[in-house]
Amino acid sequence: MTAGITTDNNTTADAAMADILTNHTDTPNDGPTPEDVNGADIAHIDDEVAVDDTPDLIDRLDALFGDAVATVDDATVDAATAMARDDFAVAMRCGEWLGALSRPDAARDMFEHARDLAREQQNLHQVAAATDRIASALWDAGRLHDAESHLRDVVHIADSCGDDDTLMTARWRLGSILASRDDADLADEALELLSRSRAAAQACGDALLAAECDDAAATVLQARDDHPAAIAALHRAVSVMEAADDRATAARLRANLATSLIATGSAREAEAQLLTARDLAREEDAAAVASIIARLAVLWCSLGKADEAVAELDTIEDHMMPTGRAERARVHLARAQAYNHLGLRAGARDAATAAIDSLRGAVLPVEHAMALEHLGECASVDDATESSAADTHPIGPDHQGRIHFGEALALYVIAGRDDDAHRVAGRLVPTPPQLSDEPSNCDDTPTGLYL
Repeated sequence: MTAGITTDNNTTADAAMADILTNHTDTPNDGPTPEDVNGADIAHIDDEVAVDDTPDLIDRLDALFGDAVATVDDATVDAATAMARDDFAVAMRCGEWLGALSRPDAARDMFEHARDLAREQQNLHQVAAATDRIASALWDAGRLHDAESHLRDVVHIADSCGDDDTLMTARWRLGSILASRDDADLADEALELLSRSRAAAQACGDALLAAECDDAAATVLQARDDHPAAIAALHRAVSVMEAADDRATAARLRANLATSLIATGSAREAEAQLLTARDLAREEDAAAVASIIARLAVLWCSLGKADEAVAELDTIEDHMMPTGRAERARVHLARAQAYNHLGLRAGARDAATAAIDSLRGAVLPVEHAMALEHLGECASVDDATESSAADTHPIGPDHQGRIHFGEALALYVIAGRDDDAHRVAGRLVPTPPQLSDEPSNCDDTPTGLYL
């Protein structure tokens, strides 16, 4: 907690404000003015100050942080806190500085203090703005549940006081969080929020925010298997991001676009998108390149180009491997699939095992099931080869292979992947031996219901 600031973490207070305050007032924001700031020290704060000193306070705050960019120590934070003690605009600027200088907790404290000042002044616009910044800080910290709660308050308050700009961005953020939940019950609300935010962004000429809305909406549309709509949204977003020269985002969007193109049977167009995404990512993010190459390799295997898939995967160097467990596992899985297509069982087994090692401790049932399925495939083929050599009729995978397929089946069911579950279940059904063409000596003629 920064000195001199009392924060209120009650997330329901903002919604209550919207019910209590029916009109916001532009009451002058009277507050103290500090004396000259020398380094991180403040001599004292006068008891009386004119409102016109707010710009001067902000200039002094900028100078304070500007001198301390390399290292923001507690003394600097305390000095900034004293300057922002009674002035909403200064508190907001201070929070922005603290966030930019990697002091997220102090930034959130400052935004909460700014919100308290706005409540005291009964200024709904300021309450909405400060709560929006709190939600943004929580978003950046990965606390999406807490961010969602604050954003719902922001939407309610901003809508009630006609703060269209804050409402527009809050709807985008809230819609994006709901879209990321992969929850069918939240899909309609997410699309409604994103649609309204996108319309507002287009109306005010904010093409980048409109593209962000398209990006988030595509996630929901893909989950619903509405791939034509997802393709249209992603095409729009790609155009905006490439016009803005945001190559990293454009690469990610093109890779996602390929997913929907594959689902609609446009494999060749998906291949072109992935190749472009790979080339864009090479200039920005080595880990992203590895993930895109893994997708490309899987596609090439389906197109009968497993040799090219292995050659492309071989371009991934150790330093390019993604740090995320899911993405790292997918690179190994792509290699296992390519090796299996080429009949390189030992390599496929090693790659699938590496994928499982990458997934240890992670709740990623689909990726884990895919790795187990590759291991089952290797065991199945090995058993068939051995059985053939012994001149016997193979009746299905060996015991270890059955274990792998059974575990994969269970994980696909848990993940709700019904098509994959049915496919793997088919692998567990033994293949009956070939019936002889010789006539049967049995005199019993089958009778009954199934004749």
